[in-house]
Amino acid sequence: MLDENEVDYSRKEKDFTKDFFERVVEIIQQEKGILTKTEIDQIMEEKKLEIKPLVPAIKPLPLEISKPVQLYSQIREMNLGRITPLILDPRIKIIVCEGAGKNIIAKDALKLEPLTMNIQLNEEEIKQVIKQFSDKTKIPLTNIFRAVFTNIGIEAISSDIIGSRFIITKL
Repeated sequence: MLDENEVDYSRKEKDFTKDFFERVVEIIQQEKGILTKTEIDQIMEEKKLEIKPLVPAIKPLPLEISKPVQLYSQIREMNLGRITPLILDPRIKIIVCEGAGKNIIAKDALKLEPLTMNIQLNEEEIKQVIKQFSDKTKIPLTNIFRAVFTNIGIEAISSDIIGSRFIITKL
């Protein structure tokens, strides 16, 4: 059973309107005595009363739109070259570069098989990607480098002997 202040949400809007109108009529009758419908309408117009349903307004949940936009703009600033579209693609979770002149491998979140992309980076481009992460995270470059920037992690080997390579993972 509901208290007089509680609202029954299972009832339809028409019922609310009817109940509200009946309450307004009762209040007016108490103030001025018994009135006709035209008198009630006239008083409602004078007092600028409207019949509205008693259903409280449901406020939409606030959405955090600014966070993805900030991440997107920070990644765009990094100058990651030809792999930037792969990093910005929300479906791709892992990007693997096995060395200079080898195709980039991307792992899609929806597919089990890794995708071999038709993108090949040279040694300078690989070192540039690693250096960008180092600059943004302020972690000095070593032969074995690990860093996380925003929601992207990188594990890299930087070597002149065996060549440079990296794995980028979206967290």
